[in-house]
Amino acid sequence: MRRKPSRTRRILALVATTAVAGACLPAGQRWEAVGPTWTAEVDDFSGTIDSVRAVPNPSPAGLAIDAIRVVNATTTTVQITWLGDPSFETAWFDLRGTRGRLELDFELGTPCVASDAVAYAVDVTLDQPVDAAAISLVPAGPP
Repeated sequence: MRRKPSRTRRILALVATTAVAGACLPAGQRWEAVGPTWTAEVDDFSGTIDSVRAVPNPSPAGLAIDAIRVVNATTTTVQITWLGDPSFETAWFDLRGTRGRLELDFELGTPCVASDAVAYAVDVTLDQPVDAAAISLVPAGPP
């Protein structure tokens, strides 16, 4: 008759499995786009980003408060555009997934007032062609 593992052994096995699995998670690479008075931090958990740069004077046309627009600037570059107030300082983006299934998590900070809104944008260049329309957009939840 086989003995059931002790509770301590099961807990130790779970901890060891978690530690090994946790060590296998991809480490993100942080990129920064620096504008004249603001910064966008882009963490790449997909391993696909080649470069990130701030876009001067992006168009605010069609943008909504607390939302982002992601469009192809070239076949390998997506432009992320959003609205912020004139004193906006930092936006945070996380790119996750694999080449065919990318997800962009974003946090834009304090919402702006529509009458004061200013457009901000970054170009994110990947190591191969990307379809901006296929990227899933995930806004940050409440703190």
